[in-house]
Amino acid sequence: LLAAGVIEDYAKNMPEAIRLYKQAANYASTNGLGPLDIASVNGMLSDAFSSIGRRDSALAYLKRNLQLAEENKIPPLKVSCYRALSELYQSTDRSKALDYKQKYLLLRDSIFNMNALSEIQNALFFHEIEKNLNTIKGLNKTNQDSLKTISNQQAMLVALTLCAIVC
Repeated sequence: LLAAGVIEDYAKNMPEAIRLYKQAANYASTNGLGPLDIASVNGMLSDAFSSIGRRDSALAYLKRNLQLAEENKIPPLKVSCYRALSELYQSTDRSKALDYKQKYLLLRDSIFNMNALSEIQNALFFHEIEKNLNTIKGLNKTNQDSLKTISNQQAMLVALTLCAIVC
């Protein structure tokens, strides 16, 4: 249904695309598909309504996605909703547009900072692993050297013992 809707959307047959998108949304909801599946259809509906000038319907589907993002704790979807809401309000309500734009930028930066922190933590983790591996290699070399020294000392002790017995 969604694919058929996309085809109709591409052909600019918006009434049929919207009908198919609504069927896909109904299917996703009634068959227990995940929140991202439902959000995908809602996003397509919002875009379709926006393209034919039905801003109120476009807003309704974006707000549904925002609710899905909040209920299911999906920050990337929330970022996408804030950006789209900001763009949709741009021509009619500058105050709301700026409010959503600010929320979009704050959340986007927050996610970026979390990702950067995660990358730093991963780098530190791998550095610690490498350091531990180098320590283990050093200890293994020391152990091998010690075993070689012990083996040489035992051979010398045997030779001295034999020398003492023979002489």
